[in-house]
Amino acid sequence: YLSPKVVDVLVRDPERLKLGGDKRDMTVLFLDIAHFTTISEKLDPEDLTNFLNRYFSALTNVILKNDGVVDKYIGDCIMAFWNAPLDVPGHRKLGCLSAIECQEAIRRLNGDIKGDGLPEIGIRIGVNSGPMVVGNMGSDTRFSYTVIGDAVNLASRLEGANKYFGSSIMVTEPVY
Repeated sequence: YLSPKVVDVLVRDPERLKLGGDKRDMTVLFLDIAHFTTISEKLDPEDLTNFLNRYFSALTNVILKNDGVVDKYIGDCIMAFWNAPLDVPGHRKLGCLSAIECQEAIRRLNGDIKGDGLPEIGIRIGVNSGPMVVGNMGSDTRFSYTVIGDAVNLASRLEGANKYFGSSIMVTEPVY
């Protein structure tokens, strides 16, 4: 339920299990399946679940390999970030490498699923870096370790803007 990196930090410092966060320079990535609604309409819920789990597994492995933290899965979206809870030198570069390697992983996955009767997929990715607050957000009884801020929102908007520009990866100037 939590990233291994977050668990390690909490085991070492249980006092961090409280609401609130720290402002940090970070990189965030949003990744979404193109035409997911059409795909979901063609698969029954069990097949859709299996499809998503294969997709999430392949892409999550890329993000973790590049020292990212998978924040959450939102429908068919993956939200990940770099530079918390531990310092990650070169987090902008690692976010970019993850975006490129996720595209490569999708090409391999599409080759693997051809014989399974599953649809080929494309993904759109937005990456931004800047000041964000990272920490425990939510309520007194339930919270989630996540990032918030305008820099986070912009990465999400970039992911969606790929649709209009016919691109698959968009990054901001601070990332570039």
